[in-house]
Amino acid sequence: MREQGGGGLYDCLLVYLNQQDCNVYEMEAIKPRLMKISTDKGIFIAKQFANQTRLLMQLEFLKKLRNTGFKGAYLFSDKIKPFECKGKSIGFLEYLPKHSKTYTFENYSERLEGLALIKQMHEASAKIIDDLIMNKYTFSQVSKWRERLDEFILNSSRLKRIIPDSVLVEYVRMGEWTLNMLGNYELEDVDEKPVIIHGDLAHHNFFRKDNGELLLIDFDLMAEAPPMIDYLQYANRLLIFNNCSLKEILSFPQLKKYRDNPFFLVGLCFPTDIYREWNRVCRDQLWNSTRRLDALWDITVEDLPKRLHFFRELKRRIGLLS
Repeated sequence: MREQGGGGLYDCLLVYLNQQDCNVYEMEAIKPRLMKISTDKGIFIAKQFANQTRLLMQLEFLKKLRNTGFKGAYLFSDKIKPFECKGKSIGFLEYLPKHSKTYTFENYSERLEGLALIKQMHEASAKIIDDLIMNKYTFSQVSKWRERLDEFILNSSRLKRIIPDSVLVEYVRMGEWTLNMLGNYELEDVDEKPVIIHGDLAHHNFFRKDNGELLLIDFDLMAEAPPMIDYLQYANRLLIFNNCSLKEILSFPQLKKYRDNPFFLVGLCFPTDIYREWNRVCRDQLWNSTRRLDALWDITVEDLPKRLHFFRELKRRIGLLS
């Protein structure tokens, strides 16, 4: 990886690709730090990474993951090498045409499909975890959630303009109770061998190729942890789509084994989706996004009775286990 001159991502890419004798036909910004590039060597996705370590970790991991036979993730291109530009680490991913049907959590079959893909990724990563050269990040669910709840509490003074104070109190109470309870359970005691988890299982990090095949993308938060951490995050994201159904959560083949696991059950009580979305509104000043605020009102205020019922149901189940 060589240091290149230039300004922003666009300028850095033009300078570097010119030095690589690569003719650029078109450059299209997809997201911040993500650009589609059409060249005489093919079409690529240029991505800016947090740092060089993160880029090299993903490059090594995804290559070795593919060598196990797992094909449920993208690869870095072997035609253009990654490079450094003004402190920015930039890599080139293969371009994958997407399907007209976007992956969502809204129907049961896609929930099952996502869980099956996660399991396959975990099984493949277990085969290579000891062979990875790059230092592996370790994951702390409790500290991550503590930061999210603290940010939500700080934002509460602004959120009171929209959300009834009594509702905010209930969500803070649920979060504090969950973190207090999780302190009684050591993640290291979970009876699972660590794997490389994805760490950010939002619906937009599942990508359906034009042939219908489902892939995982964006491994920026990959880390070493028990598989349960990915499954807990995935299950938390399903709650707003399945009417907070504990029965459904524990019916999935990959999640059944956690039905008596205190860490998993307590973790389901943490309303991380509520904190995440309202924190984003405050952070990005999205107060004029009526559609977003209406949707958040529904899952925060209108769905509070469902959430409280779910919370009480989990507490009863945990009580039966203790």
